[in-house]
Amino acid sequence: MCSLEHCKLTLSIDQRPPGDASVQSTQSVVVEVPLKELGVGLQQGLANMFTVVTVRDNKMASDDICCFANNQAERDEWISAFWRMGVPVFDVSEGTGKPKS
Repeated sequence: MCSLEHCKLTLSIDQRPPGDASVQSTQSVVVEVPLKELGVGLQQGLANMFTVVTVRDNKMASDDICCFANNQAERDEWISAFWRMGVPVFDVSEGTGKPKS
């Protein structure tokens, strides 16, 4: 589960005992990152994938999380949401990690 609220990105795992749909699931927070420390990476040829990273000195750090959407349109909705919140989007196609204009 991924959410963008209160100027931070929160990634959680939905936990439920296997095979028991009657038990209500619980959310376990894996990471919370302030948006001001966040970046998004896009790679040509991977239309449904993006990476979420922390940014230091306007460069992507090596702690990326790969995210996969069901399709390119869904991925683009996420990218638009990040962009509107001021999160820099990087081109990682050639490993340069340079911000996209």
